[in-house]
Amino acid sequence: MCLSSLRSFALACLCLYFYGDNYPAYHSAQTFAFAWIWPIFVRNIAATWVICGGWDYTLYLSPIKDKFKPYKFHEEEPTFAQMKHDAFQSTIASCCGSLVEVLMCHLYANGVFTVQSSISENILYSLFWGCMLKHFREIHFYVSHRMMHPWRIKGIPDVGRFLYKHFHSLHHKSYNTTSFSGTNMQAVDATVYYSAVFMVMPFGVPAAVPLATLFDLAIGAWTGHSGFEFPGTGGLFHDLHHTTFDCNYGTQGVPLDWLFGTFSSCPEDTQKIWRAHTQKGDQVGLKGNEKEGYTVH
Repeated sequence: MCLSSLRSFALACLCLYFYGDNYPAYHSAQTFAFAWIWPIFVRNIAATWVICGGWDYTLYLSPIKDKFKPYKFHEEEPTFAQMKHDAFQSTIASCCGSLVEVLMCHLYANGVFTVQSSISENILYSLFWGCMLKHFREIHFYVSHRMMHPWRIKGIPDVGRFLYKHFHSLHHKSYNTTSFSGTNMQAVDATVYYSAVFMVMPFGVPAAVPLATLFDLAIGAWTGHSGFEFPGTGGLFHDLHHTTFDCNYGTQGVPLDWLFGTFSSCPEDTQKIWRAHTQKGDQVGLKGNEKEGYTVH
């Protein structure tokens, strides 16, 4: 996780290097203007297609694709219709992420949050955040992701069921995931996902840290949903969430699923989670999940 954080941090530093002193967070973002906003959208959308398109081409269409088949979680190939749908929705999600970055720049430029002028201003502090940003954002990911699934808590309205039906269910239409599936999200869902950027801003970090958080949210989702254990960072942990739904809302690096009883290492573990809900009076399991709009595989 530290290496993954540093990868995103290095990309953010490289991006700011090319901006020089002209990154909008430092000056021009005090007012909203098309001149500084459009390059952010172009950069992020182009990165979406280069990274996701290149990764999906390598794994599913390239001359070396057969070498990776032993590492695929599902024998069947994702349909072209799914890949086309996911590519469109990921583009929309990247626009939402760009809006989050625009707001980040606007808040910094207007002094709402203190921002270091450069990494060298406090290099050890900057490197700490560069190594640990994924650990912080994964806390946000677990909480926001768990919120988007049925809560099943007696005595209170199940807001999560509403949020899943109207927002998060789109992401779960991609059970046989590809790189583009990583941010196959409805606009509200995507905005909540990318809002993890705001978690690090109150700590007086350089602009590279929230920017790196944005990059890590995107790249982590794209490589983590490739559908392959190798190459990349796809894993059975999150793949089980896409196929059985009531488990593994976070990541293994920050074990909140273990702490809150939603950890699953195999489909049989998820059956235990379903039985635990049933004992509490909530009708779940295959029929219960299908009733809520899940497609259980």
